Amino acid sequence: MLRYLSPEQCTAVCEAFKNQLPEIIKTVWDFGDVLCHLSPEQCTAVYEAFKDQLPEIIKTGRDFVEVLHHLSPEKRTAVYEAFKDQLPGIISTAWDFRNVLRYLSPEQRTAVYEACKDRRLPEIIKTDQDFGAVLRYLSLEQYTAVFNRYLPTLIHTAADFYAVMSQVKEEYKDKLEPLLAKTAIEKFKSDDHVKQSAYWKSQSQIDIKAILAHANGEHKVGFFFNTGNNTKKLLENLGIDFAIKPFAMKPNELDVIIALLKLQSPQPPTSADLPKDIHRTPRC
Repeated sequence: MLRYLSPEQCTAVCEAFKNQLPEIIKTVWDFGDVLCHLSPEQCTAVYEAFKDQLPEIIKTGRDFVEVLHHLSPEKRTAVYEAFKDQLPGIISTAWDFRNVLRYLSPEQRTAVYEACKDRRLPEIIKTDQDFGAVLRYLSLEQYTAVFNRYLPTLIHTAADFYAVMSQVKEEYKDKLEPLLAKTAIEKFKSDDHVKQSAYWKSQSQIDIKAILAHANGEHKVGFFFNTGNNTKKLLENLGIDFAIKPFAMKPNELDVIIALLKLQSPQPPTSADLPKDIHRTPRC
């Protein structure tokens, strides 16, 4: 009936039936069914009559996005402001997170991300599909932060990496790999063995290509200097297989990036960790 009324008539009917709306609209799907054929002005009238009952029907991220779908940007902001403190509580899956962010402004998305990043995201990112759902509406900076934190737990091979990258926005793909390479290099440089290595100390610049080349023994001098064995061992401990096998592909730079991202941030050493011969310099 409402679809055939003017905004003024719609408002009048909504006001007349205001007390009956909770009996008519029991779920977000009922709310959507009522609003889906109405004009923006008519939707506003229904919203104003029903807004105090919204907490009764919004229980999940899917509920939240279904309500916002039919509202104007102004009313979406009003609903967001009313629910912003409750949003981390109604986000129980990666898809809830994606749905909540869908109709929000960049500033509102950032606020939700900041509220969820430390406690909620670790609970809901379990698979590469979860990973892609969480990334969908994030900024490049937030993308990078999520990649750096969760990539090591989700990706173990180049195939895993490409599976995740397939869910990334096209405009971000070319920017992410260099950023991840930079993070991988910083983690490599923070490793205790690398920091003490005479070879790596002598290098003014370090990149992924140089790390792989050194691990392959390309900087070797004689039998005992710059062999790259310690660098190779570090990468092997992180899952890279340098063994020569028939039909097997040699490790590449992407393999090195993925491996190095698994490195944990260094912890302060205890007295038990200190080397017995502090004057000895390992050759990496």
